[in-house]
Amino acid sequence: MRTYCTHCHFPQSTCLCDDISIIDSPLSVIVLQHKKESSHAKNTVRLVKLAIPTTQVYVGKAAEDFVSVKDNVLAGQCGVVYPSAQSTPLENFSQGGVGRPLSQLIFIDGSWRQAYAIWQANRWLHSLPQFHLNNAPESHYIIRHVNLDHSLSTLEAVSHAVACVAGIDTSPLLQLQSAFQARWRSPQQHRRK
Repeated sequence: MRTYCTHCHFPQSTCLCDDISIIDSPLSVIVLQHKKESSHAKNTVRLVKLAIPTTQVYVGKAAEDFVSVKDNVLAGQCGVVYPSAQSTPLENFSQGGVGRPLSQLIFIDGSWRQAYAIWQANRWLHSLPQFHLNNAPESHYIIRHVNLDHSLSTLEAVSHAVACVAGIDTSPLLQLQSAFQARWRSPQQHRRK
């Protein structure tokens, strides 16, 4: 029977605790995660939660699944990272610009089809400022890569967005993703240590 780490919740043979560096994000990271994505072993939201422990993850699809999120959105201070027809480049957003600075960012986690289903079922998201990532670095998430231009893991999207808006170093997220991938590809090597 496989034993799991009580902190990172990965199997002991692939424990990531030594690779976790906590990021003190001034932004509240909120993830709306498709229910099918939540149980996927290669999902990177688990990693985001380890590095940014204040991350809030809500699982579902329909509007009723995310009522508590809708009720806790700070008016004028929350944006959603989703490439809609009305979205603007997040890289162009200025915290010192007109209006209140962002204090919350919502991300939708799932395949493109799953994310679209959440977007369509939750019309309340459409009233929030919408952003897309215009100049994000190329994805390095290779164990579950989608062959679409500008596809990023949710972890990579969070890393880039938080760095853009808050101006903080989010490289520990990317380093954690790299460690996760190294263990995923060859867990036998880590068992020998």
